[in-house]
Order: sequence, then C-alpha cells, then structure tokens
Amino acid sequence: MESVTIVEKLSQKIEELMKRYEEMKEENGRLKEELAAKEAQLQKTKEELELRDLEMDEIIKKIENLIG
Repeated sequence: MESVTIVEKLSQKIEELMKRYEEMKEENGRLKEELAAKEAQLQKTKEELELRDLEMDEIIKKIENLIG
C-alpha cells in the first residue's frame, strides 16, 4: 500500500515538473521575442543616430565654409 502512495506521489511530482517545464518553455519563447524586438529597435535607433551625426557634420562643414 505504501509503495502505491510513493508511485502516486512520484507521478504527481513528474506531472508538476512537466507542467512547470512547459510554462518555462513558453515564457522563454516570449522573452526571446521581446529581446528580438528590443534589439531591432536598438539597431533602428543606432542607425538614426548615425544619420543625425552625418547631418550634423554636413551642417558644421557648411558653417565652417561660410565663416572661413
């Protein structure tokens, strides 16, 4: 009788672990998607910053040409 209880407890623990595993797997997928979106936004922001730096350099050159 006691061995059946142990088997049942083990079975329950395994089910709980499998459920938790699936939950963690889903959360991991969501976090990967979120990270990818943030990386894409970061790349876009870097590109915009580089473009603005180029624009600033052009403006500075024009000002220097007007002054000099």
